[in-house]
Amino acid sequence: MTQALARKMHLIASQVNDLNSKGKVKAQTGNEKGYAKLCSINNGCRVWAHHTRDDKLIVDLMYTASAEDKHPDVVKAAVATFERFAKDSGYQVSQVSWQHSIDKDKPERMQYFFEITTVGDDAIGELVDKVRTAFRNQTPLRRKEA
Repeated sequence: MTQALARKMHLIASQVNDLNSKGKVKAQTGNEKGYAKLCSINNGCRVWAHHTRDDKLIVDLMYTASAEDKHPDVVKAAVATFERFAKDSGYQVSQVSWQHSIDKDKPERMQYFFEITTVGDDAIGELVDKVRTAFRNQTPLRRKEA
């Protein structure tokens, strides 16, 4: 199963152009076997794909408390979009607090996710496109330049 999920994760990371400089899937191995950023809503609020340490492939929305404090309406809209997308696509959303395994000083993030472990290779690309399209109207907030 690990090899099949690693292949799917590579497909996703390739599709969104989020491989490392050696053409490999990025990973912080204390947290996951691989990850790719699908889209960025704003600083501290992003949609990811993760190959988890317990051999699951998930799509998740993660946001920091700081992002929620600075832009509560943006985060609330992102969560609603994520939940609506998952429901419309037939997935059950779970929610957990997520702590960085290496940098314990970083604050926890909220993570909303659904599992796509059993999605076939051919359908992975279509799913990624649909997720990105769902968030297309939520443009990233840019820092105001002085």
